Amino acid sequence: MSIDDQIKQRADAAAKKKKIAILAGLLIVLALVVAALLYYMLRQKPITEVFSGNNRAVYRRSMSNDFDWPLGVAVNPAGDRVYVVDSNNRLIKAFTANGKFLFSFGKAMDEKSGGEGFLNPLYIAVSPKGDVYVTDRSTATVSVYSSAGKYIARFVPKTTEKDFTWSPLGIAFGADGKMYVTDATKGQHRVLVFDKNGDLKLQFGKEGTGQGEFEFPNSLCVDKAGNIYVADSNNARVQVFDKTGKFKSLIGKSGKNTVGHPVGIAIDGENRLNVADTFGHTVMVFELNGKFAYKFGSFGDKNGQFMFPMGLAADDNSIFVVDREGERVQVWQY
Repeated sequence: MSIDDQIKQRADAAAKKKKIAILAGLLIVLALVVAALLYYMLRQKPITEVFSGNNRAVYRRSMSNDFDWPLGVAVNPAGDRVYVVDSNNRLIKAFTANGKFLFSFGKAMDEKSGGEGFLNPLYIAVSPKGDVYVTDRSTATVSVYSSAGKYIARFVPKTTEKDFTWSPLGIAFGADGKMYVTDATKGQHRVLVFDKNGDLKLQFGKEGTGQGEFEFPNSLCVDKAGNIYVADSNNARVQVFDKTGKFKSLIGKSGKNTVGHPVGIAIDGENRLNVADTFGHTVMVFELNGKFAYKFGSFGDKNGQFMFPMGLAADDNSIFVVDREGERVQVWQY
């Protein structure tokens, strides 16, 4: 083969390699576009955010319906219905996940209410089978409703504790159906854990400032491993316990990213802990190991701003934040 033929052969080979590289690059770009489109269809996230890799929450919309002192919020297991505690109106209001108002239920308690009704409804949770549980510290009760808002009964704790009394605040369910309640009875601020039959299986904590002690525990949530996260509001921290109630760690208590007054907490679809800092007018987000990730929101009455955020709930890709003085529930997505 002549030198000219060798040069031509090498040039042809180089050109072929270049074409293959360009084709491979185009196929990679096409795969990314398809993946982004599929992700958008599943998560309803703007394409610009998908490509930027931004997994921080972004304000989407607000839910409102003549709220007067909204406090608690919960989303059902299917993620298609949101319940809000409208405390001063003594009602629970149901919305679609897109913010469309559906119906209200509940009523003020009086001598004619027959045991049903509220004086000061606070927090709310939906059981794995879809029933709605609402705490009322003023009446020391937890009321149970169907998903459609039909009153079922008051939850009656089954316990061997003599002269059992409680002042239920926060409430949450684990995937296994266990019910977790924070109790702020004077002298015995604690967490109570009930099984599906209503039997008290575990309690831990007392009033105080030490590890494993509480000063007005509010909301709580449970991760997939059964660890329990408690908003220890007046101690300005979130405490973490294992499934037996043994203290594990503190979140939001050290460094510059400290929590001022945690109230609502929830674990989102990215497996991060969202904490409503009521006096800081923001939501702080932590990895479950306690590492600070980011925060969102600021003080004000504009979209994406809070005035005393309270209850908080999350599903696969949305975070629902009760903006108490804004008289609305804000929906953030990532």
